[in-house]
Amino acid sequence: MKVRPVRDDELDRAGAVTVAAYETIPEMRDFLADGYALELGDVAGRGAHAEVLVAVEGDQVVGCVTFVPDHRSPLAEQLGPGDCGMRMLAVDPGERRRGIGRALVTACARRATELGRTRLVLTSSDVMAAAQRLYDDLGFERTPALDWEPVSGVVARAFVLEPPSRLT
Repeated sequence: MKVRPVRDDELDRAGAVTVAAYETIPEMRDFLADGYALELGDVAGRGAHAEVLVAVEGDQVVGCVTFVPDHRSPLAEQLGPGDCGMRMLAVDPGERRRGIGRALVTACARRATELGRTRLVLTSSDVMAAAQRLYDDLGFERTPALDWEPVSGVVARAFVLEPPSRLT
């Protein structure tokens, strides 16, 4: 498996993998039906404001993540100067538990280090327990001061890796 920037011919597959991963979370179904699936599937749109990385095996996209290089991106959530972010981590449901998510997060930490960022910031909801276990295992710290509500009543819990070079 390799992690690298998404290619134009992979945009649709990367979007499909992202949507499929979120569809496995029952609590996300209403959000997906209300338009979030379109946002998750729009890899080209995210790529205009951030870096989209994919995990590939052979010619198959098996995972995807959006790396937000700094606080000036329209995709930046809760980022300050010196920060970068990670969003929409997704692994093909049929490929889980093989280290793909870990490889994608590590690639984001590597990219953050290359850019000289001091913190890698992400948010996750309580319904994403497996992802939060991964972040904890990789050394991310819960940072409640950066929590926010993207939708009324839904808390996006913040996690920070400082410095990102801890994973590289």
